[in-house]
Amino acid sequence: MNHGECPGSAATGPGHQVARATALSPVVHRLDVVAARIAEVRQAGQFVIVHQGPGAERIPLTIAEADADAGTIGLVIQAVGRSTRDLVTLRVGDVIADIAGPVGQPTELVDGQHAVCRVAGWARPSCCPSPGRCTSGATGSRR
Repeated sequence: MNHGECPGSAATGPGHQVARATALSPVVHRLDVVAARIAEVRQAGQFVIVHQGPGAERIPLTIAEADADAGTIGLVIQAVGRSTRDLVTLRVGDVIADIAGPVGQPTELVDGQHAVCRVAGWARPSCCPSPGRCTSGATGSRR
């Protein structure tokens, strides 16, 4: 790989492979990325630091969803700067060089209590990080 070349162009080697890439809007995309350890241990409210490769910034992204069985994490990315614009161009099979995490203090959820989030649009996944544990609609509750 030449200096400055995007590591996402290689589908093999070290790094984290893109398992699914979905455009949610012209500037908002979701990447499901293979990161088995992170998917297994992450908790609600945590994030990762993503570094696409040489010359790219290290940027924090919220873990919108994780599937421990598949070993993937979902990242919702709004393309607003060079690094996020580069990330949303990745396709299935492309590779992100480094993902560090999970980091950050997890959201404290008290057993037997409810957490209520009200969000709209593409922000909803960050409110409900565990599939099947939230109600549908703009307002969901999680036990």
